[in-house]
Order: sequence, then structure tokens, then C-alpha cells
Amino acid sequence: MTPARTLFLALAVIVLVVPAAASADPLEGMWNVAGWEPGAAKAEEPVYEGRATIRKHGDGYVFEGIIDGGEYFGIGLFDEMSATLSLAFQGPSGNDSGLTVLKFSDDTLTGRWLYLADEDGRAGREVWTREKE
Repeated sequence: MTPARTLFLALAVIVLVVPAAASADPLEGMWNVAGWEPGAAKAEEPVYEGRATIRKHGDGYVFEGIIDGGEYFGIGLFDEMSATLSLAFQGPSGNDSGLTVLKFSDDTLTGRWLYLADEDGRAGREVWTREKE
């Protein structure tokens, strides 16, 4: 094999392997979601589950998923100093938009969420765990 052909093949392997490498961003990927409605006791089992995908988008993130049987999507910002992801979300009915604030630690996002239209303004809880490949 000629040196030029060897170099070409080596570069081709690098080009093919680099895009397939896992994302270096700690938030990107598929997440399993477990949640509790507002007022649920800490000891109770989650009352809903789902899956969501987070992708980097410019300075922020976009997410989409099926949570509690409905399609949710939104945008978010991650504060590296506090390791906190804030997500503005929209759900299936159009009246279920709100905010989720999650603390990131050890491949887990833990926090609370709130609907914009909730007259009582009570927060629910969620735990997002990274889906293992």
C-alpha cells in the first residue's frame, strides 16, 4: 500500500469515528423521568413516568419527550456555577406550559416544576436519570 493511500485511509477512519463519538456535553441524551404532582408526600412512589431527550442548541438546550402520556417540549438554559438546568416547557393541552428547575449531579437531574396557569401556584417534583446505553 502506498504512503498516500495509507494516509487517506487513516484520515477516512478519523472522519468516520469522530462524528460517532459520544457527546461531551453532560446534559445531552435520553433521560428517564419520574414525577410527583403538587402536594405529594416525599415518601410516595412517583405518580407518572416518561422519557425525554435533551439536545444542545446554541447557548441553550431544547428538549422533547413523552411524559405522563403527553408530548412535552421546550427550551432551557444551564447555569454551570449552580449546576442548574431551567426548562420552559409546553405540554399537550396548550394550557400546561410552565417552568422546571433541575439540579444536575451524577447523571441525575432533580428538582421542581410549576404550571403557569395553576391558580394555586403549587410545585410538583421530578427526577430525571440518564438512560444507560
